[in-house]
Amino acid sequence: MIMDKNLKKVICFSCVVIACLFLFIDLSLVYGFILGSFISVILYRRTERFCTAILNSKSSNKGFMYLNFMINFGLMALTLLICALKPETLNIFAAALGLMIVKASLLFNVVFLERRKDHAS
Repeated sequence: MIMDKNLKKVICFSCVVIACLFLFIDLSLVYGFILGSFISVILYRRTERFCTAILNSKSSNKGFMYLNFMINFGLMALTLLICALKPETLNIFAAALGLMIVKASLLFNVVFLERRKDHAS
């Protein structure tokens, strides 16, 4: 589950393109999207470490799993709460889009880029 170079490129490219598009509309969209994207990358790294820890351990700890789950959802909720409290600075819908950017990039990477590699072989 380690982030490969293609995925990093897709995430960076999509973040830059969407942020540039939002720049022409409203600055609060850009700030909300950047905040959501930043938290999305943090959540991906947390999930990556969690999966590695579970696979390396001999037994699963349900408490550790629930704690990781609650922290991840707490980070997402906190991001949206901050955006809801500061709507003049941070757009909540752009932040929600930013929170989904890593998931969308993973999907794009697997469906389009990895499939192209398989057909080329």
